[in-house]
Amino acid sequence: FPQTILVGLKNTSVVMVASVLSILMNVALSLLLIPVNGIVGVAVATVIVYFLEKAVLMAYNYFHYHIKPSAYTPVKTFLFYSLVLVVLFILIDRRIIMLPRR
Repeated sequence: FPQTILVGLKNTSVVMVASVLSILMNVALSLLLIPVNGIVGVAVATVIVYFLEKAVLMAYNYFHYHIKPSAYTPVKTFLFYSLVLVVLFILIDRRIIMLPRR
């Protein structure tokens, strides 16, 4: 992932700033979504912030070091599986797909 490239290039300050901003955004978005969705809102906020952080770091690597995301991440595969997980989450959350109870 993009932070590994930055650490390898000894640019850890960018990773630290991105991590701190991600934590702040995650807390803020979680607080906004908890009243609406409860604990599911926290999960949604975490996923959104995770993708934003990775996208920003990928863009940073591309524009500052000219390293394409495809050089270190199988982008199409990653996006495909991410989309599958989002669709499954929505189907389970809306109770369209029911999980067996124990």
